Amino acid sequence: MAAFLRQLTLIDNKGGARTIYKAKSGKRKKVSRLLSPVESGHFRLLKAGNIFADELLGRYKKSRTKPRDGWLRHFPRDFMNASRKASKKLEIF
Repeated sequence: MAAFLRQLTLIDNKGGARTIYKAKSGKRKKVSRLLSPVESGHFRLLKAGNIFADELLGRYKKSRTKPRDGWLRHFPRDFMNASRKASKKLEIF
């Protein structure tokens, strides 16, 4: 379709309408074919790192409200749980 066409809708005489064509919105990813797998792996790694940090921060805040110095006592467990959750999102295995 033409670049200026965003959406094509057919309207029948009964008042019903249906969309036949709808253009993709947003910008395309600009990455070469050879680097596409590397880029997607890099993106998954960054996303998993973000999930790890968010999860660890949430668990840290929760452990702070527990007994005295609970954040320190719970750190190994919280770290392992956050890394497990991040590795699930990494989708390596």
